[in-house]
Amino acid sequence: MSLRTETPARGIVATVSTHDISRVAPLVDRPTLGQTLRFTRLNLDETEERKKAIAIHNAAWRNEALMRKQGFTSTEIERSKALEIDEDELRVRFALFPEGQIVGRTEQSALVSMLNTRLIFIRSADEIRAGYKRMSSEPMEPDVRQIDGIAQIADHVGILVCFSIVTDPQFQGKDVALATLAHGIEIASQLGLAAVPYSAPRGFGAYRKRFPEVEIMTYLHITKPAKTDDSMAEMYRRYTQALERFNNANTARIYTQRLKPIDTTLFTTEAFAPEGFSAYSEFKFRHGSWFRAQYGREPTVVDYIRITGRQHVDPVMNMHIQFGADFIYDRDGRITCVFEDSRSEDVMAGGYNVALTYHHRNIFV
Repeated sequence: MSLRTETPARGIVATVSTHDISRVAPLVDRPTLGQTLRFTRLNLDETEERKKAIAIHNAAWRNEALMRKQGFTSTEIERSKALEIDEDELRVRFALFPEGQIVGRTEQSALVSMLNTRLIFIRSADEIRAGYKRMSSEPMEPDVRQIDGIAQIADHVGILVCFSIVTDPQFQGKDVALATLAHGIEIASQLGLAAVPYSAPRGFGAYRKRFPEVEIMTYLHITKPAKTDDSMAEMYRRYTQALERFNNANTARIYTQRLKPIDTTLFTTEAFAPEGFSAYSEFKFRHGSWFRAQYGREPTVVDYIRITGRQHVDPVMNMHIQFGADFIYDRDGRITCVFEDSRSEDVMAGGYNVALTYHHRNIFV
């Protein structure tokens, strides 16, 4: 696997100016469920619901069997216990922002997911650099306790930060997480707020077990072919349909024109390009001038994923990108808001968090 880099291969870009550019795409498709989930505020006074919410959170964030399979040591697995929450921590979150502690229920009222969010008002992206514990448990200035739909207070910009979406493990793979994510995005939209997932790249730790030389900024540019058993003709048909849905959802306004499908020859080349950084790097080298002429800027890795139908190598980053999110970029188009040791106990993510956004506008100006 070739790992050529045009962004720094070692270290991260963590310095954030007040002129950051948010290139994003709103929700493309609402998830389709076998049944509709019902979302309500967590009932903290109901003992069984409180216990169930804590159990779901801890089961989702600390999968010991998976960690052993991925090669994590007993010491690393023990360290990850700090990701678990107890009743006291749940009460702290509820006290800070009760409207943002949401649970998803089936039609039979079974609790199957939980969404943990915070409303904060910031002047620059630099203000979301605090560690996860501080961001999720301490008041942030200015202290805003009431939701009134006002997106800006003085020179601050309001954002709805999503700290975690957790799903009962027995419901994984049934679009419950996507339905819960969609609900959070909808809340932000209704309040005129920017939706910002404070998201852990939870495949990074295992990836570094395989490739110790890979640093976070390289990892965030690694893609892989979409998994499918379809013929190339069927793959191309599904790709063009997905791109059309993307355009029809009015997500193309970040471009100078609607995204156009690449031809079948180039699609086949990209479909069989190996997992790694080189696929995006080679595309940018060979077709960057074409992309600039078509869309008016340098192609980002998210542009590459959308224009070719590939996937991001990280399952969490890929979920958000496929659902319409984008990274946050600095003025030069480099990914920023990448935070080292933000959640150091999350060994599956190497301790990193990455802020993404679901809104077009520049939320930090």
